[in-house]
Amino acid sequence: DCHANHKETLLEALLRQGQDIKFSCKKGVCKTCKTKVLWGKIPAGTQMDLPTYLKENHIILPCVTYAETDMVLRTPQTQDLLEKLMEESPYQYREKEK
Repeated sequence: DCHANHKETLLEALLRQGQDIKFSCKKGVCKTCKTKVLWGKIPAGTQMDLPTYLKENHIILPCVTYAETDMVLRTPQTQDLLEKLMEESPYQYREKEK
C-alpha cells in the first residue's frame, strides 16, 4: 500500500514510501516512470504526450499524476508498452479454385 496526499504526485508518494520506481525528469518529459493503472480513475493530464496505444493500455506518468481516487498501480509489463498487432491482416488469402 502507498498513500498519497493531495499535494504530492504519485511518484513523490511512491518514492517517499520506499517504492522502487524508475524516473528521471519528474516533469512528464522523459516518460521513464510509465506506470500501469489496474484500477481507479485516471486523472486528466496524466497521460500527456503518450501515444494512443499507451493511453488505451492505461499507462500514466506518476510524476505528473495527483490521485483523485484510490488507484491500483503496477510496473508495466512488456506487452503493456507495445503497440497492439493488427488483429486482421490487410491481406486476404484465398484458396485456389479447383
